[in-house]
Amino acid sequence: MVKYFAVTKESLARLRALQLTWEPLQTSIDGWHEEVSGYPDRIKEPARHLRATLAYGIDIDGNFPYFEDDEQNLASLAPDDRTWKCRFFKSPTNLPLWASEGDGLTGYCIEFDQEKLQAAEGMSFEIYEVSYADRPPLWDRFLHLLLEQQEQCCREQICDFPEDERQAIQDHGEECLGDLDAMRQDMIATRPRHFQHEEEIRLVGSTRATTVEPPLLSYPAAAVKSVIIGERMPREKRRELQKALAVAGIAVPVYRAVRVRDAYAIDLIADDLAAAL
Repeated sequence: MVKYFAVTKESLARLRALQLTWEPLQTSIDGWHEEVSGYPDRIKEPARHLRATLAYGIDIDGNFPYFEDDEQNLASLAPDDRTWKCRFFKSPTNLPLWASEGDGLTGYCIEFDQEKLQAAEGMSFEIYEVSYADRPPLWDRFLHLLLEQQEQCCREQICDFPEDERQAIQDHGEECLGDLDAMRQDMIATRPRHFQHEEEIRLVGSTRATTVEPPLLSYPAAAVKSVIIGERMPREKRRELQKALAVAGIAVPVYRAVRVRDAYAIDLIADDLAAAL
């Protein structure tokens, strides 16, 4: 996976320090979703009631036993100002991204080794391939909490059931966990289809306390697989980039992103970063 940069004092300082900056999840269009909460009404909301019934595992009439619609707990489930994202992309030859994120082919792109990046220091995080949709996702706060309780119950109390019932209990817990993963994908890694060309890969993590400054993700030099420079990068910026890579201890293949003459496309060719200085 790759990340694009403009050549700025900030990006070079972070490169020298082997750091990436997190950004708040909710400061973009990603926070655009619809919500519904409260007990589902069997008559007025048959689809919601059916989903809750499947999650609970028993068809009932009325409120769900033992389950309290705790608004305080429900509110804590939503991503807040302690949830952060770091955006990556699948391809180093994405023309629109070179135009926007790569400063019109005057910037650079770093290819990362995903497994080694996961060993980075700082907050723990999960990796998502962003989904793209035609309408904002619907987040059912009641169903989310119900699924969490059911998955926990199946996982922690499976030994209390007769042996011939344990497989069914385990299967139900795994189904609840799968539904939770799908809801989380909707909430934190779904964007409008207009951005589908980006093919974004997103790191999402959370901090325990609200912080004014964005946290940093420190990665090992070995997590960098290659560096791609834009064909329009000025000589002075090439020099600055070369110095930053040397300070960071990054010695990897370097390529140049060039425009294909007879197509709207980008090609990569080997580049000796020092040769043109």
